[in-house]
Amino acid sequence: MINSTQKKLVVFLLPLLLYFVAEYLWGVWIAIALSALIPIVAILRYLIMHKGNLTHYVSDLALIGLFAVLELIPYPQAICFGFMGVLLIMSAKHIINLFELTGVSTEAIARNPYAVANIHYAQMRMGIWCIVGAALFALSYTIFSQTTFELWTDNWGITTIISAAVATEILVGRINYFRYRKAEWVPLVDAEGKVVGQCPRPLVHNGSLWLHPVVHLHVVNNGKLLLQLRPKTKKIQPSKWDTAVGGHIAAGEKIDTALAREVWEEIGLAKFEAKLLKTYVWQSTVEHEYIFSFITNSAGPFTTKNIGEVDELRFWTKEELKANIGKEVFTPNLEKELIELILPYI
Repeated sequence: MINSTQKKLVVFLLPLLLYFVAEYLWGVWIAIALSALIPIVAILRYLIMHKGNLTHYVSDLALIGLFAVLELIPYPQAICFGFMGVLLIMSAKHIINLFELTGVSTEAIARNPYAVANIHYAQMRMGIWCIVGAALFALSYTIFSQTTFELWTDNWGITTIISAAVATEILVGRINYFRYRKAEWVPLVDAEGKVVGQCPRPLVHNGSLWLHPVVHLHVVNNGKLLLQLRPKTKKIQPSKWDTAVGGHIAAGEKIDTALAREVWEEIGLAKFEAKLLKTYVWQSTVEHEYIFSFITNSAGPFTTKNIGEVDELRFWTKEELKANIGKEVFTPNLEKELIELILPYI
């Protein structure tokens, strides 16, 4: 069954497919005339009845018009490849959106930052190959005779450039596969916390600022708060005191499952009852997190299961917490939760 996005894509491609079939059977100008009829009729129908998607047909008509212009100029290959290269690079740089030009809905893709990034990287690579192809075609004009050039472009030149672009994408795909095959994958969410995709965990800590969910657990007992000391080997906020438990939710993992796993790994607590205090978004220079902040009352015993994850665990009094806020003792995220959630609670 064809969905709405596929249907829109088929509608956009239909005149272009007609152009190539008609060109093969009857020649270029008949192909241009026949394929232009579909968008022209559709535009007239839209103007009269306001039905359909005008963007599809204007884009089609523009492309068919471009084909006609290219037929009127000598050696169109360089111009065509150069034009496509510029469009692809502009789309990769967010100057234009090639998907919107086709009228195809890309809402699901646009909400997934990992998918968008992959598309833009691919557009940039393909755009560069198009520019390389345009340069090679332009250079060959001055080297080969017209007959030799036409034979080269028709038989080898265009095929070589397209093959190189395809091979590049295959190679990049394999490199990424081996780079992230052992990496943990984490979900990506929107501003409401709804999952929109997933990506390898290293990519959410490299400054991409892709929003991803994490869990925090604050452990209190007799008016004191348990904190963990981050190891000096940590890339983010080393040697600072932080929430007793904090960790990522894995792709496909439920929140309560992730919380139980992180609590066991970081402080060795198997049984606890947690209360959700708040969900909020936290952003630093290197990461962007959708935080589920929980609290529990427990006296332990506590142990650190993962060597290198926690240097020390200890309880802090309310007075100690207040006295050290703003002194670079705590992580900025912890200070926010102390002020807004924890100090009023304990």
